[in-house]
Amino acid sequence: MNRSGCAGLAALAILLASCNVPEEVEVPITLGPTPTAAVKVVTPTPEPPPPKTLIVCLENEPSSLYLYGDTSPEADAVLQAIYDGPVDLLDYAYSSVILSKLPSIADGDARVQAISVTEGDIYLNPETAQPDNLGVGKSYMPAGCQSAECIQAYQGGEVAMDQMVVEYRLSPGLVWSDGEPLTAHDSVFSYHLDQHPDTPTTKYVVSRTAAYTAVDDRTTRWVGIPGFFDAEYASNFWTPLPMHLLGESSAKELLDAQAAARLPIGWGAYRIKEWLPGQQVVLEENDQYYRSGEGLPNFEIVIFRFLGDQIASAFQQVLTGECDILDPSAVEEDQLSALVALAESGKLQLTSVSGPLVERFDFNLEPPPGQLPLFGDVRTRLAVAACTDRERVAEAATSGLGFPAHSYLPPGHPLAQEEGEAEGIDFDPGAATALLEEAGWVDEDGDPQTARVARGAPGIADGTPLTFRFSTTPSAMHEAMAGALQESLQQCGISIQVDLQAANELFASWPDGLAFGRRFETVGWAWPALVSPPCEMFAGFEVPSESRRFGINASGFRHAEYDQACRTLLIAPAWAAPYPEAVSSTLRILAEQAPTIPLFAHPRILVAAKDICGLRPDPSAFSALWNLEVLDRLEECP
Repeated sequence: MNRSGCAGLAALAILLASCNVPEEVEVPITLGPTPTAAVKVVTPTPEPPPPKTLIVCLENEPSSLYLYGDTSPEADAVLQAIYDGPVDLLDYAYSSVILSKLPSIADGDARVQAISVTEGDIYLNPETAQPDNLGVGKSYMPAGCQSAECIQAYQGGEVAMDQMVVEYRLSPGLVWSDGEPLTAHDSVFSYHLDQHPDTPTTKYVVSRTAAYTAVDDRTTRWVGIPGFFDAEYASNFWTPLPMHLLGESSAKELLDAQAAARLPIGWGAYRIKEWLPGQQVVLEENDQYYRSGEGLPNFEIVIFRFLGDQIASAFQQVLTGECDILDPSAVEEDQLSALVALAESGKLQLTSVSGPLVERFDFNLEPPPGQLPLFGDVRTRLAVAACTDRERVAEAATSGLGFPAHSYLPPGHPLAQEEGEAEGIDFDPGAATALLEEAGWVDEDGDPQTARVARGAPGIADGTPLTFRFSTTPSAMHEAMAGALQESLQQCGISIQVDLQAANELFASWPDGLAFGRRFETVGWAWPALVSPPCEMFAGFEVPSESRRFGINASGFRHAEYDQACRTLLIAPAWAAPYPEAVSSTLRILAEQAPTIPLFAHPRILVAAKDICGLRPDPSAFSALWNLEVLDRLEECP
């Protein structure tokens, strides 16, 4: 560097050091006036804070978000963000969301009217509990009849029958997320889509509906077929679909239409912003949400991530912040013990309630020729029940999150608490041993760990060991459950062999399936109970056969008094005295006859980061995220 390149750059010491000027050389320095420079101060524009975002992780990507398309739990979770209600099922009771109120018999917006019915008209046949055409000799319930005792046979001509009429009124001011008014006509439009044969829905309520119409822009009216007293009539308001967007498409076209299946609109807290196939669905706050005046929702963005092959590391992604919430679909059974430990150490949240799925141990009471009738004697069945430690089974199967069950209704169901409910048999190995001895099953070697043998057991050859197969599907929960059952029953000299079967083999309809074809000895499976008790699971008229291929009573249990009570339960008005009396009768008879041993109610589990507030999994809600709009992220939850 030469001297001219260094001159005037800085203070003298820095200049000399940088240019290496020899000490003997004098450097002339001229100090002049300091120039005044114009200085422009630029203040950077602050970046807006990132939107408040919630990440919900699902196991799989929904195939569709069409209301009448994919029915998976993952689809339900996303739809909770798009829709809100219209009616929620919480704690086994319906509550209004976008209706001004729930209709009720007491208030008069639900009522029963007598009408004339003649041959050929559609009505509910009380013998089959199915829609039917009235014909000579067929059973029917005349007007005023409220139980199975007053059923009559039709002899022709006109007869009077009762019919339900229910009206539903929307809250004022509701709009779709695109700003268009939401009306009763949107609900009627949805009903007609559900009714259409190209729409793959069960048609249960549709087939029992005589008419569903719009009375005005805010009111719909449902009319049931004669003889159908729907215990769940409060929910017979069809979830609206936007007629202004979908009205020109056919029912078949809507199954794949983008506006219905990929980018549906609703009236809920969020609307879809984008769907990245195989990755995630991004939703943004709906500025038309009817609760926005309350400051809801609390998050601006909700992302539903699809874990797919990453499901095994789901809870770890909560710890790393990649997931804020794990939908129950993303919680694997073999992770429960690890999740409990993490929750106890304060590293994440785990909330759990008793759900509507009751795990059962069913006996085969109508085995095929050549299979031993091991359980024909009720004393043997009661002994197995008395030797089953439900607490231990629930603990083993669910890492302590399950709830022991004592009937086919889950713990917490309001009808399970009715006076007169039979709680079943408590765990009592001593009582079980006495019953087995009485039934002809003896302990010949004095070792309770080996199987008893038959000595005078009705229908069983002497020397036959009390050993049987317990068939269930392969899962961590079922395998732990079966192991606990083995240990529990072994102390009474009862031996079971665990038989793991693929679901399609076990559950296929009659005559192919192992269960419904009644080729099993005992079976372990879970069945739901929501509002209406599913008594038909043990009704004689539901035993699978050539004439009843889709019957659901796999046990083959037949009991005249039970069937009478179940028929009343299925056909009687839920607000009339015969209904709860019939429920109590079914509970009592099942406890006395023991065609099944209720084991435990499956837990409904939500896993979340420590700072997510407002989580409230409900025993009966269709999705654990039913209150998504009130969830928040706070340093400390109130």
